Amino acid sequence: MAIAFARERRLSRRNGDNSVRTAAYNGRSNLRADRTDEWFHFGHRDDPAHHEILLPSDAPANWAESRVLWNETEKKENRVDSQVAREIVLALPKEIMELPISEEEQIAHQRALVESFARRAFRLAGPRCPDRYSRAAPKRDRGTTRKTGTPIF
Repeated sequence: MAIAFARERRLSRRNGDNSVRTAAYNGRSNLRADRTDEWFHFGHRDDPAHHEILLPSDAPANWAESRVLWNETEKKENRVDSQVAREIVLALPKEIMELPISEEEQIAHQRALVESFARRAFRLAGPRCPDRYSRAAPKRDRGTTRKTGTPIF
């Protein structure tokens, strides 16, 4: 039987979360958090099958770079207990991953799902497919908790 689930996780400073660390992990990269002057090293791990940042049309172009976007998000929040981001984890049934469609079509379907959700819930979102060989790997999407100006998409 196919099993799917979705869960939301809020990244909060009270819990010791850091959106730059989460971005480094999700993108399998090495990023520096300007606020804490910490480096997060995840570049040695296997690359995700796909990783991208979806932005509103009026967002600054440099936000397409994960380091800039999430450091700006951390800078905007200045409370000790602030919630800097939300992460949505979607686990799709393995039967969906086994459908006879191309990887590009799978990414397009996931992007449409994220954009549909983002219109209602997020200000920014970015889909990530963790492992191209995993059958039921969770798909992670993150968004800032603050408005960026105009509605996205």
